[in-house]
Amino acid sequence: MENISLLSLPPEICHRIFDYCDSQTILLSVRGVCRYLHDITSTYSRFELKCNLSKNSKYDVLFRFISPASITSLTIDNKYHSHDDDVISCLTRNFPLIQFTQLRSLHVDGCNYSVIKIILSSIPFHSLDELSITQIEEHTRPQVISLAAKFNLRKFVFAKSELTTNDNISWPINWQLECLEIGTCNLLQYLSICKRIPSLRTLVIEDCVVGEYWPKISNGLSNQLKSLTITNCSAYFEELELLFSAVPALTHLELVFDEDMYEYGLNGHRLERILKRRLPLLHDFKFFFAYHYSENSNIQILDIKSLILPFRSSFWLEEKHWYITCDHILQTRMIRIYTTPVQIRYDKGRFSEQELREHRCEVSSKDYTCRFIRRSFEAQITEKNLTMSYPENIRTNNEIIQDLAAALEHDDTFLTLDLSKNHIGDTEVEQFVNALKSNTTLNTIDLSNNAITDVGAQHLAEYLKYNTKLTAIDLSNNAITDVGAEILALCLTHNTSLRTLNLTDNNSQFRKIIEATLTMRTNTVKCYSCCH
Repeated sequence: MENISLLSLPPEICHRIFDYCDSQTILLSVRGVCRYLHDITSTYSRFELKCNLSKNSKYDVLFRFISPASITSLTIDNKYHSHDDDVISCLTRNFPLIQFTQLRSLHVDGCNYSVIKIILSSIPFHSLDELSITQIEEHTRPQVISLAAKFNLRKFVFAKSELTTNDNISWPINWQLECLEIGTCNLLQYLSICKRIPSLRTLVIEDCVVGEYWPKISNGLSNQLKSLTITNCSAYFEELELLFSAVPALTHLELVFDEDMYEYGLNGHRLERILKRRLPLLHDFKFFFAYHYSENSNIQILDIKSLILPFRSSFWLEEKHWYITCDHILQTRMIRIYTTPVQIRYDKGRFSEQELREHRCEVSSKDYTCRFIRRSFEAQITEKNLTMSYPENIRTNNEIIQDLAAALEHDDTFLTLDLSKNHIGDTEVEQFVNALKSNTTLNTIDLSNNAITDVGAQHLAEYLKYNTKLTAIDLSNNAITDVGAEILALCLTHNTSLRTLNLTDNNSQFRKIIEATLTMRTNTVKCYSCCH
C-alpha cells in the first residue's frame, strides 16, 4: 500500500483527523511542523478546550492562536476549588465568552452558582446545544435549572445532584430538551419531568425515591420518552411498576440495582410480569444486580441455577432474546445477575479488583450449564492448571456447595481443590462426588479439618472406584472411624491412580487394614495414620 503523508491530504480530511485530537496536540505539535499544517490548523474551527481554573491561568495567550469562535466544546474545571473571586477574575480576564458564538457543548465542574451565573449569562443563547454541570450547592439547584432552561438545549446533564429535598424545583414547561441526566430525584419530580418536557426522549437518573405517597397514574404521562436509565436503583418491584406506568412507550431500559434492596436475589418471574404489563414496546433491556451475603446471615441464599431458571422462559429467550448470566464469587460471597453482554453504566468502584477478576461459578440462561470462569467484564482470561482455594472458616450452606459442585462437573482448568476448614459434612461430600464423576482434570482434593464421618467416606469410596485421575486426597482431622477407613481401603482395589491418602487425626485404628489393602495393589499408596 502506498504511504500517504499528512501533507498530501486536503484540508477537509486533516480537519476530520483533528476532530480526534486534543487542542494541545493540534496547536503545539501539528501547527509548528510546516507552513502547510500551520495554515490548516489556522482554519480549523472545531476545537475542544479543557480549562482548569486557578489564579495562575493564562488562557488569554491561547486566544492569540485560535479564535474564540472556533471553539465548539468548552470544559471549565475548578477542581482546585479556587475562591469565587479568583475564578471570576480568571474568567473575565482570560475568556471572552461572548465571542464563543459557535459553542455547542459546555461542561462546568466544581463551580459555585455565582460563577455559573456569570458563565451562562455571557454565552450567546442561540449557540449552546449541550450543558453539563456537576457539584453545585444544594440550595442553588433550582436557580441553575432556571438558567439552563433559557437555552435551547438538546442535552442537559445535572450530575451528582441530590434533588429529593428540592421540592421547589419547577421544570420548565415545553422545554425542547431531548436528553436529561440528573442525580437522585423523588417521585413527584420524576412525574413532573415526564409531564412537563414533552420532547424528552432519554432520561438518566441515579435513583428515584418513591416514598409513601403514590399518586394514581391512569395513563402514561409521557408517550415520547423512549429510553430510561437508573444507575443505582433502590426501587422495589411495586415501585418499579409505578415508575414504568408513567412511560409506557419505552423501547430502551437500563437498570443497575442497589445491592441492599434485593437480599434474596432478583426475581425473574416478577420482573417478567411487570415488563409485560407496563412496557409492551420494550426491545432493549439491560440490567445489573449484585449483592454480598453475610457469613452468618439467616437469609436463604439460592444456588445460581435456581436464580437463573426464571430467566429461561420463552419471554426472555425466544420473544425478547435477552440473555442473562448469574455468577457466584465464592471467595468474597457475592452473587450477581446481569444481562449479557455487559454494556451498562455500572460503577466499578462498588467492587474490588479481586471481585472483578476472581474465579467464579457462572451459569447462563442460554445453556443452563454451570462452569468456572475467570473474567473481567471487558476480557476473558483463559488459564490452566489452577488451584481453587475456598476461604477458611467460612460456613458453607447447601446452595454454595451446589454452585461449586455444578461448576466442577464441567470444569477442565482446576487441578487442585482446597476445601479445608469449611465445616463440610457428609451431605456436601455426596454432592461433590456426584459432580466430580464427569470431571477429568482434578488430581488433588484437600478436605482436611472438616466434619466428614464414615458416611462421607463411603461416598468418597464409591467415587474412587471409578476415578482414574485423582492422585491425592487429604482427609486428616475429620470424624472417620475404622468403619469408614475399611470402606476406603477396600475401594483401593479398584483404583489405580491414587498415590496419597492422608487420614491422620481421625478416630481410627486402621493401619493394618490399609496395609492389607496395599498388598493387593501394584501401585503404592502413601497412607498417613495417627497410629504408629
